[in-house]
Amino acid sequence: MLMIFLLATAVLLGILGVFLLQRGSGTSLIEMTMNYATEVVHNVGYAGILVTMALESALVPIPSEVVMPFAGFLAWSGKLDLFLVIICGTVGNLLGSVALYVLGSGPGFSLVKKYGRYLFIDEGDIKKACVLFWKYGGLIVFVGRIMPAIRTVISLPAGFAKMDIRKFITYTFIGSVPWNVFLAYLGWLDRCRKSDDHHGAYSRRKA
Repeated sequence: MLMIFLLATAVLLGILGVFLLQRGSGTSLIEMTMNYATEVVHNVGYAGILVTMALESALVPIPSEVVMPFAGFLAWSGKLDLFLVIICGTVGNLLGSVALYVLGSGPGFSLVKKYGRYLFIDEGDIKKACVLFWKYGGLIVFVGRIMPAIRTVISLPAGFAKMDIRKFITYTFIGSVPWNVFLAYLGWLDRCRKSDDHHGAYSRRKA
């Protein structure tokens, strides 16, 4: 766990460095962050997948839509195992989501109650969200985990509502699996398609 913590700290510092380097350069921050994330996965492997996906689920702007397809490509090339890629991505999602849940159930809830009006969120909105999670928390978390954008913030209202942590972990894990399978397999299939196209073009040239 210490190694994972140190790696996560290093990645966060790297993202900060990307932000500082981006200022004054012609490259967008999103593009530089994407390039940095793929470099981490390429150089560190499974631990890089776990950490980048954990940070993504903790609202750090690292898109899983870049990390997992690239990891799927590395699996196709034989550098990684596709099953372990999916497991690491899912466990990373779970760790980041739990961290955000803890934030929501503690200081995050107090901050939103105090300053939420500046974001047009009042205490009534928070109470309505809590009631929904008390009634349908499992379904909301599961569906939210497979929806872009929503999947990275769904842990906060679950924390606000103090949803049962065991149920939250279960549905977060189950909901993260299809998303990661889809993205990793997408990277795998894309590389297979490009390889087939290249092989077909080569065969036609020889003919």
